[in-house]
Amino acid sequence: DQVCVDGTHPAFLSIPHGMWFVLVSVSTVGYGDISPATNLGKSIAALMIVMGICYMAMPLSIVGSSFMEVWHSRFQITLQSKLADYAPSMTPDDVAELFAQFDEDGSNTVDAPEFVLFIESLNLGFHRRTIYELFQHLDVDGSTHINVQELLDFLFPPSVTHARQTAGGGLKVSKKINLPVDHLIQEKTASEKVWLFLEQPTDTWSSMIFHGACNFIIFASVASPIIASADIGAEAILWLRGLDIFCTALFTVEIAVKIAVCPRLRLFCKSFYTAIDVAVVLAGWLTLALDSYNNVIVELIGNQVPILRLLKITRNSSDWKLLVLAIKNSMAPLAIPLYLMLLMVVFFGALLTWVDKTFADETNPAAFYSIPHGMWLVVCSVSTVGYGDVTPQTDQGKGVCSLAIMVGICYMAMPLAVVGDSFNNVWSKRNQIILQERLATCKPNMTPDDVWQLFQACDLDG
Repeated sequence: DQVCVDGTHPAFLSIPHGMWFVLVSVSTVGYGDISPATNLGKSIAALMIVMGICYMAMPLSIVGSSFMEVWHSRFQITLQSKLADYAPSMTPDDVAELFAQFDEDGSNTVDAPEFVLFIESLNLGFHRRTIYELFQHLDVDGSTHINVQELLDFLFPPSVTHARQTAGGGLKVSKKINLPVDHLIQEKTASEKVWLFLEQPTDTWSSMIFHGACNFIIFASVASPIIASADIGAEAILWLRGLDIFCTALFTVEIAVKIAVCPRLRLFCKSFYTAIDVAVVLAGWLTLALDSYNNVIVELIGNQVPILRLLKITRNSSDWKLLVLAIKNSMAPLAIPLYLMLLMVVFFGALLTWVDKTFADETNPAAFYSIPHGMWLVVCSVSTVGYGDVTPQTDQGKGVCSLAIMVGICYMAMPLAVVGDSFNNVWSKRNQIILQERLATCKPNMTPDDVWQLFQACDLDG
């Protein structure tokens, strides 16, 4: 940058200055306090950024994979640790002997209640909910029973060399049984047909045209208040207001029809999307009625109308429901990275504020006037956002910030791995999840016996 500069001051005064720029670029932080001044310098920086993207995959993958491996083994690690603390002299034979005392039927297996009593007898300090989760983790074959070999392999992996003997599971039927299934296959009433037409899109032309038109109206209703907030003519705003009234009226009719034909009104009222539909209608009419009052609360409600309407489209989206489930499943493991984030922000924020104030001078004045101000920079740095509104001014402050950036690179791998792994797990089971959700919606009272009877009725060749 110094060699190619022509009539202007170089952007980098020293090699450490250039190294600072490389660090904030490769880590994708990008404070914006410094950038190349020449075209050649920008070309080198562009190449460095591309290389940095490839580089970032390595620490993210390493730390993320390590964290997820530990998280998937959390029950085994926790149980082994508790056993080592509370019963350090317990051997596999001791566990097997104690296991047999809770095997009431002598089958060499225990069910969930027996397993709870077994773990509680060890006095390991587990809550019952945790014990049930541990049982589900051990019951890999879904037989609702675990045997002593499975438990020993889980507790003493290095010591147990026997092959795991999994219990046989599944549904066994010796012969076909002809049972009545008339209660499962019934002619739908007119209201039920209307309800299913509104709630369950199919691949028929009528359903595709209707729901396609509904989505178009929703998108138009979303665009209307957004465009109206821009600097456009009064005539256009009046036209968009009319469109908004029309869409709000349609949404009102929609929810009224659904209430009229809903076969299970109580379940309908508890639905998240029913709350969204009601909120869309109430917010729409409230905004239209009180728009002339210039109230900040009304303005806030009006600003949320587009996103509420946009959520209506996700009602029949299976992919959206999978995403929501993935995020829900990520909540528990995300608690650990969030707590670590809190520790990092408080520690580096306080340290950065002290360092910048202590080593500040007339040339490089202190950039942080309080610990929360320093914490703001740490959050922006660790999350690789880097707004550039504040940066450390002293070399010592930049050193502390560099350390925070490098720690942040490793930290970001954890929440990214948690959410990504959760989504991959949900996506791999998407067909099962969607079928279960549809069955719960359309046939909430159907039991496994009902499914088996219906299956037999459809098995024409036996």
